[in-house]
Amino acid sequence: MNLIKKPGLSPHESEESQREDCFLCRPSAQLLAHIGKECYMMAGLGPLCDCYALVATYQHGPMLAPDNPMALGTIAEYSEITQRILGDTFGSCVLAEHGKMPVCNPNRPTGSHCFHPHFLFFPGVPDPLPEFEDYFQSKGSRFKSLTDALLHAATLPSYFLGSSQPGQYSVFTTENGLPRQFARMVIADSVGHPDLASWQTHPNVEWTTRNAKELRRLLTSNELSRKLQ
Repeated sequence: MNLIKKPGLSPHESEESQREDCFLCRPSAQLLAHIGKECYMMAGLGPLCDCYALVATYQHGPMLAPDNPMALGTIAEYSEITQRILGDTFGSCVLAEHGKMPVCNPNRPTGSHCFHPHFLFFPGVPDPLPEFEDYFQSKGSRFKSLTDALLHAATLPSYFLGSSQPGQYSVFTTENGLPRQFARMVIADSVGHPDLASWQTHPNVEWTTRNAKELRRLLTSNELSRKLQ
């Protein structure tokens, strides 16, 4: 994994926004919080809450590989522990994944995209599940483990995965398409800042950098972090 040691990020112009490669394949070292065996954690650009985080795989592709259950299980456990750590700290933590959907290319917001599996974590925000269910007009398929949810999701052409708390995961089919940054749109509206939904136009780098430092601090002080692999 190649790291950008000096991202040179600013609200108006940043190294991230000038890249044409996948920014999840080359995460900024300044924003990294933890490195695991199959995935890593970093502070997400455009935070909508304190300790907004992202867990991404090392694998670059459209989905988590169902033919490698050991790796999938490791990534799922890593993400579940992350959700628990943030939930214990902030009282709750929403997990979301836009499955088999391309990642926005920071350099071409409305053009080129690439694929790289990743989960989003929003600690301490209002429960968005009712809004998710209202949008899809469905309660989705429900699972008690993230691994089972991901194995089911692998059978779908594309999907959205949402969770308000560990042990409760809902998978919605998105065959008819889904707005880009859908989860962020819902969360931004729920916290009263719909104008901040796009991380590309509102990266808020200073807040992101503070979040990275706080995530690293949390992971050194929380007992559960010892289970992160």
